[in-house]
Amino acid sequence: MKRKFAIPTEGKLLAGHFGHASLFTFIETEEGVITKVETLTPPEHRPGTIPKWVAECQSTDIIVSGMGQHASDIFVKKGIQVLAGAPRQTPQALVEAYLAGKLNLDSNSCNHDHHNHDHHNHDHHHDHHNHDHHNHDHHNHDHDHHHGQHHDHDHHQGHHQH
Repeated sequence: MKRKFAIPTEGKLLAGHFGHASLFTFIETEEGVITKVETLTPPEHRPGTIPKWVAECQSTDIIVSGMGQHASDIFVKKGIQVLAGAPRQTPQALVEAYLAGKLNLDSNSCNHDHHNHDHHNHDHHHDHHNHDHHNHDHHNHDHDHHHGQHHDHDHHQGHHQH
């Protein structure tokens, strides 16, 4: 049986996230033996483009370190088996391990690109209640209470000395 494995590659190893891979390595096998290896540059990463492209390349399987559920669903609908949670090894080592039944897949990593994002951006700006608006103008109560009280009665109490 012929199979064609698509492996997102970063450097010479499996990429940490398939959508950010700069290259894809395609490995064709027949009767458990690798018959062809080619490296291609994937199209610009937008939702759905990579699964569509991988399917157009007649891939039967994709080996990834991690993949979101949405992308995984697209591959499955296109008839491509998703082997998620693979270790960071070279594409050929991964395919050889798979063919030998020795590829260890960590099932917990299927959705790991949905975690650990933006959990700590809670903008801790509590605006400190504008403390500069206090303690102003509390003491300008114009203490000029006119203590003179106008004692200008001129004491003309009619002491008219006849």
